[in-house]
Amino acid sequence: MTEVTISDFFVPTPKGLQHGTVLYEGRTKTSIGTYFPSEIVIQIGKPKDADRGAYRISLRDYKFDSFDKDLLYPLQGLNTYGDSKPVLGD
Repeated sequence: MTEVTISDFFVPTPKGLQHGTVLYEGRTKTSIGTYFPSEIVIQIGKPKDADRGAYRISLRDYKFDSFDKDLLYPLQGLNTYGDSKPVLGD
């Protein structure tokens, strides 16, 4: 679970309603063999039953390496690192 700050209220909000809890439910095995949540429930305040959420987000069809490199590296001359990053001192 994760604590979140809910910032899209349009009226002044009591302190007890400003923070929320994120519940990650279910899991989906991806094409690279890892598991990611299939549903995220954001609740106001402390953790509650999973069916009591202010927001419910369903996740599916995970894709990896699907962005065109030109979108990720829009500036000419930028080094591309892929899955590895440089180690300081190398």
